[in-house]
Amino acid sequence: MKKTSTTNVLRLSLAALAIAGVQTAQAAWEQVWAHPTTQAHIITSKGTFLISDYDDNRKGGIFFSEDKGKTWKQTEVKDFNYHKFYEADGYVYALGTSARIARSSDDGRTWEILNYSKTLEGVVDDKALQSLETYSMVKAGDKLYIADFAGGGVLMSSDNGETWELTDRESLFINVKDVGMMIDSFYNLEFFKGHVYAFGMLSVHRYDPSADRWEAVNINSNFMAVSTVFDGCMVCGRSVTNFDPTGDYLVWTEDGYNWDGIMAPEARTDYGTSLNIRAIHSDKKYIYTVGPEGFIPNPDGDVPPFVMAPDFYYTSDFGDTWNYVGGLPVGTYPLTLTSDDDYVYTAVYSPIPSNEQSGLWRLPKSDITNAGIEAVESGAEAEVRFADGMLEVSAVADRIIVYGLDGKPVSMAEGVSVLDVNSLDKGVYTYEIRVEGRRIAGKFII
Repeated sequence: MKKTSTTNVLRLSLAALAIAGVQTAQAAWEQVWAHPTTQAHIITSKGTFLISDYDDNRKGGIFFSEDKGKTWKQTEVKDFNYHKFYEADGYVYALGTSARIARSSDDGRTWEILNYSKTLEGVVDDKALQSLETYSMVKAGDKLYIADFAGGGVLMSSDNGETWELTDRESLFINVKDVGMMIDSFYNLEFFKGHVYAFGMLSVHRYDPSADRWEAVNINSNFMAVSTVFDGCMVCGRSVTNFDPTGDYLVWTEDGYNWDGIMAPEARTDYGTSLNIRAIHSDKKYIYTVGPEGFIPNPDGDVPPFVMAPDFYYTSDFGDTWNYVGGLPVGTYPLTLTSDDDYVYTAVYSPIPSNEQSGLWRLPKSDITNAGIEAVESGAEAEVRFADGMLEVSAVADRIIVYGLDGKPVSMAEGVSVLDVNSLDKGVYTYEIRVEGRRIAGKFII
């Protein structure tokens, strides 16, 4: 499988980039369960669906479904605003606030509460002990690892979370300009080819358990908070607002030492769209990404000037081709991605408890096809422009199709070079144009 590096992509001429784009897949998201302030979702190895929420009053918690989301039951676990699930060795863990981790031995029906704060007594400020939280957990060998966000470092457990001990903290210190020596706030842990990797706001470290030492990895983290392992490579995304279209959308490594980048889908570099990736996931065929900050002009007026349309993309070839599926609700935050044999799922969060679009959404895998735009050789002549309600092609197109953000066709013509779309409502649209067997795809705003 070919892996596209940033260097290779930048060699493409501007003419090639003008027509290389993103294919809009003919698929649509559908809501499985409407649930306020949904925060995390997992499908356990036994097929149970678990969901957590972020209830300010802490009257939510963890819910389970035995029928793939048709019906749900609330568990009796105390609510610590659990923001991530993890499964290992017959247990399911839910990572929460206040240094609390819920653990279940019956696939999420009942839970017990673990507390790692005592391990950090005398390590972090006493006043911070009750506000500790971990965003990531990973199993490596016979140890369970968690990364503390408040500067505590990385902790490990040999008894499935009953007790915790610190890994070496000295080797985790970094020198930050205008701050001095400090331990990073860690967002993510990943186990890859025999090593645990800790991803912080500023740094990435790799752990050597035989020496109990962390080694700094030569890659700028910049909030590298999500990762997946695909085709023997670790692929990472950055969960920070980034409007630089020349920067890496994803970074990947085959050995943990040498890193390369994947450029963003062209549609994510238009109209001030952020390259923020909030969740990443992979199966045997695709890498999936979703970002919450696909900002678009508000068609209803100037206040607020922009609305947020989440963007979901997938690729089978490390970004040589990208596919796009719209339809996730505007103004929400997709926070997780996972899948089973039939669907890709995302937990969609809204901070507004009355927003019924918050909840679990799914996308049929049967509708997902690897129909992305192949890299186009430089010197290609066809160009596309949009002005005054007209989508114009510099050659006669075999076919022009315009799609709404839900992925459904809204206008089509054959054997033309101009398509009048003035009759469409204000909003964001994607297009697919075929010219002499080539696909051209992109996005425009009315």
